[in-house]
Amino acid sequence: MIDTPGILDRPVEKMKPEEKEAVLSMKYLADLVVFLADPFQDEASQLSLLNYLKGTLHKPFLVVVGKADLLEDPEKEVERFGAELCVSPLTGYNVEELRNRIIKELEGIKW
Repeated sequence: MIDTPGILDRPVEKMKPEEKEAVLSMKYLADLVVFLADPFQDEASQLSLLNYLKGTLHKPFLVVVGKADLLEDPEKEVERFGAELCVSPLTGYNVEELRNRIIKELEGIKW
């Protein structure tokens, strides 16, 4: 498992070195990418970044919205981001479900 630093939606030539490193790590080391969307940040730029990464990496993705504990309607955010689920590590909301989905996705990958 690799937890990369945040990557912003900007052209590769304008990315910081750690952002480029994160993209390369995902491209060459990842079998599955869990994309964590922040419901309090700009939706359009996050979706643009997600589409860029999907087109660049050609890997299986699980899209997850974070901060469920701060949301009135977590399922609305799931729909808004086209995500699999919404989680809150703080409260444990859907954390076990995320774990199970990761395991299921990895079981389907041919090593």
